Amino acid sequence: MPKILCRCGHRIWLGDIPCPHSGTLVSEAKVHEFVSLVAKGAVGEDAFFDWFRENGRETIECPECERIWIAMSPGTNGLISYNPETPESDYKPEFTFDP
Repeated sequence: MPKILCRCGHRIWLGDIPCPHSGTLVSEAKVHEFVSLVAKGAVGEDAFFDWFRENGRETIECPECERIWIAMSPGTNGLISYNPETPESDYKPEFTFDP
């Protein structure tokens, strides 16, 4: 059965479909590219999941420590992890919009 061992020691179960801990990271540009293909009739809606698997990077979130595991590139098993800021952190990102 598919599972991944997180650095925190928690075994993340990936067998449920849909999986509550798994997702796909896709850039906005790629999403617009897909929508354009659908609008042109170049790809059917049934190709949605295949397209995202080929163009997106798998993500897995640990329900224990909230670490995010992201595939290094689309379609690969190599994962890199990102740990959230600690709750004590006072860092708040500011988005700016330059003209």
